[in-house]
Amino acid sequence: MLLKPKELGKPIKIQKKTVIVEAENGKFSGIIDRHSCWHNVMLTDAPHSTHSGRGVVDTDNKTGSYIEVTYDATWSGPHLITARYTHIKKDLRPGTISINGNNVGTLTMFQTNALPAWKTESIVTDLKKGKNIIRLSAINVGGLPNMDYIKVAEVRNIPEGDLPNILILEAEDGVFTGKEDHHSCWNFIAQIHGKHSGFTGEGYVDTDNKKGSFIEVEYNALKGGEYNLGVRYVHGKTDVRPAQVVVNNTIVNPSMVFVPTPAWTEWTTITTPIKLKSGKNIVRLNAVSEEGLTNIDHFKFTVN
Repeated sequence: MLLKPKELGKPIKIQKKTVIVEAENGKFSGIIDRHSCWHNVMLTDAPHSTHSGRGVVDTDNKTGSYIEVTYDATWSGPHLITARYTHIKKDLRPGTISINGNNVGTLTMFQTNALPAWKTESIVTDLKKGKNIIRLSAINVGGLPNMDYIKVAEVRNIPEGDLPNILILEAEDGVFTGKEDHHSCWNFIAQIHGKHSGFTGEGYVDTDNKKGSFIEVEYNALKGGEYNLGVRYVHGKTDVRPAQVVVNNTIVNPSMVFVPTPAWTEWTTITTPIKLKSGKNIVRLNAVSEEGLTNIDHFKFTVN
């Protein structure tokens, strides 16, 4: 479970919990597409654009500034910890990674080419099964770079038919010193190079061009109730590609309409209300038209 954001010395601001499930981590007809490397995007316009989630964390400029998130591991063993950041100043902004209070390594976090030119840096370390507190602490007086997220991925052979446990923990959903920054909305990006660039995670799903093509993901809800389902997509062609939304084998929206986007790099998110039960939920998009689904990036679940 992600911790709620707060600023040092200020009251906790209660916000709606949002979880992003990457489309490529589900089951689908079609392929995972990676037209551009997700951690080497070069963007135009809008400083700090294309952050994931709702913003970035700009920590205090001092030694010891930190970002802390919680990860619930499904097994004990090695995990890949990845931090996404941007930093255009000349000073180095390294950070120490600690797991449950124990230092496990250092991320150098070199200067980036531009504010929108995000980079990632990773280490492999062991996590225990269950709750783990992951903390990135500034070593130098400049604090940390602008931080987007900390991503955790299991490093092990996955049994056939199972899904790898890869989770993006948004920096602004953790505990931190500094402020939450909103330079531009993440789903109104403008990019150069790389057709279809700008996706989150490892790629996006390009389904088969036929009626009945689908994407299905699993979401473990902490409680049952009313949610908003956001689907992030891009569609540079002229046809409309509706999809049937099915939750736990029940049709909740017979025709969620995905209209064309202005360009292949202009991702957008549309939403529909859904009802989830506590625990495991299966959410599925079924293509209604003969052209299949649009390119789908991820599913975003927000408690109403």
